[in-house]
Amino acid sequence: MSSTANPEITGQAGSDPVYSIQDITGRYTYKFAGFAMVNNVLYRLLGLGQFTIASDGTLSGSQRSSITPLQGQSAELKTGAYDVDGSIELDATGTGSAVIHFRNQDPRGQNVDGKFYLGIAGARDRLWLISSGATIPPSDRPVDELVTLEAVRMQ
Repeated sequence: MSSTANPEITGQAGSDPVYSIQDITGRYTYKFAGFAMVNNVLYRLLGLGQFTIASDGTLSGSQRSSITPLQGQSAELKTGAYDVDGSIELDATGTGSAVIHFRNQDPRGQNVDGKFYLGIAGARDRLWLISSGATIPPSDRPVDELVTLEAVRMQ
């Protein structure tokens, strides 16, 4: 019989991992999906892109997206291309928040400033984000949308 104490009982197990922004710096590819409500019409929103997280927490990249209303006679798939930039804050537990500015490359489209909750998803090379608010600049008019995003660090 071993004289070593059971770490699960005594609390002597290794401490929880401690995270910092340096743990998640690098280039990521991501996909997202969600819904938006515009003029009481529900829309489905999908997209993918790439971004880079710098050691100071800044983020930059680009994405492509598709959106279509889920009801109505004028249902039509619309696509867009966006430049993205923003910042990420990460606490020691691996959770945090992000502010991402989506700048439409087509002058007919709308820019959006999005806020997200963020978590490291099991490994430092995978991030999950969910919507926590969005506005349309420069008026800061609220946007009713709910999006989930999964990002994977590229090798």
